[in-house]
Amino acid sequence: MQAQVIDMILQKEQKVFLDLKFHDIPTPSPRQGRSETRHQVTMFNLHALGGFEMRKKTVEASKALAKEIGSTRPIILAVTILTSMDENN
Repeated sequence: MQAQVIDMILQKEQKVFLDLKFHDIPTPSPRQGRSETRHQVTMFNLHALGGFEMRKKTVEASKALAKEIGSTRPIILAVTILTSMDENN
């Protein structure tokens, strides 16, 4: 479903920012980064608390795929603090 929505937006020549805050061990997040690169999103974010290795591997995976398919790598943001971490916020 996500890919279909991205495709609909891109067909209208609009940019896509995925605010999904990937936050996982170093293996799934790079796969997700490759997927978003393949889908030509302009920008996505991940949660910095996933650790340095997760962030590094996600950026490397996205960069490698972009080069492989002759595309521009998405801008990747690291979110450090969420505004609503508990019920009091």
